[in-house]
Amino acid sequence: MKRVVLAVLGGLLMLPGTMGAQNAGTTMAFDVVSIRQNTSDVPPDKREVGAGPTADGFHIKNLPAGVLLLSAYAPSVGGAAFFNPQQITGMPDWMMRDRYDVDARVGAADMAAWQDPAKQPEMLHAMLQQMLEQRMKLKVHREMKDVPVYELTVAKGGLKGAAQPSKAAPGADTLKGARVQTLPGGAVVMPGSKPGEYKVYNATMASLGVMLQNLAGRPIQNHTGLDGGYDLTFQLDEEPGMSRQDMGAMLVDALGELGLKLQPAKGQVETLVVDHAETPTEN
Repeated sequence: MKRVVLAVLGGLLMLPGTMGAQNAGTTMAFDVVSIRQNTSDVPPDKREVGAGPTADGFHIKNLPAGVLLLSAYAPSVGGAAFFNPQQITGMPDWMMRDRYDVDARVGAADMAAWQDPAKQPEMLHAMLQQMLEQRMKLKVHREMKDVPVYELTVAKGGLKGAAQPSKAAPGADTLKGARVQTLPGGAVVMPGSKPGEYKVYNATMASLGVMLQNLAGRPIQNHTGLDGGYDLTFQLDEEPGMSRQDMGAMLVDALGELGLKLQPAKGQVETLVVDHAETPTEN
């Protein structure tokens, strides 16, 4: 699970949204942006990293520049809150290799809207896209591809006890001392009390599919008909050298314990294509 889930997240920890356009006809942008390459030689397992919105802006610390791109765009169909790396093509090697520290601040005129949870997600997308276009000369487009997928559905009998609609965010006592990862949309994933056990709070079914599709070996599309966030506890006892078939079987078993199942199918998957990107200009 650690290799699969955390590798997928790895910094794709932003808050995309789907609300209607705000301030139509204007370009939303951060007021001040600092981008600096992080050249520290701290081993990967000891690096202090971070990413996400702050009270007055957005930051990443010691993460690849690709985190910015992946944070700025979300699929426009299917309800997923973020792209899986397999759905990104054309991204130059440096975007996932070179690490950066970014500190972007919202201007006073936009601060009230930024601090409104209903408005911040779309503002974040718009501001990051503008920053990428300006500082990295980024150009992208979207394509739909017909590929083998898995459809995530509810098994006969419905969801089981380890999957429940979210009622409240996990409290400070729950999060204290845990290695927490934040999913797009505000969900939280953290280790459980047993080896191989993981707890996910307030995750949509669409985002759960994106999180697990590397393990499945193909995209997972949400066909559960379930809306809103869910709290989930599941067991994935991943072992070194496991075959793709064994990993897939492990995932089927884990989802079955939640009252979910995977069905092979053909489906259209949205991809994000990078047409052009340059190393970011520093300050």
